[in-house]
Amino acid sequence: RHEPPFSALFLTQHGLQFAAAAQLFGWQFAQVQTLDDFKRVLPAVLAAHDQAHLIEVLSDSAAHEQMRRRIAAR
Repeated sequence: RHEPPFSALFLTQHGLQFAAAAQLFGWQFAQVQTLDDFKRVLPAVLAAHDQAHLIEVLSDSAAHEQMRRRIAAR
């Protein structure tokens, strides 16, 4: 049903916005799409010991699956 088998566990194709969940619980929120974005956000998150944070990492699952298949075909 799911190809690859783990996609059912990792793809979140529900259309929900994680920013709203963070706001609901009073958490700090950041949305990142690149490794550079993540590296920029992470130090502030780790330094804030007294606050909960939610980092949403946006990704292109179709592009990642194509990359995985190219690597596996080598």
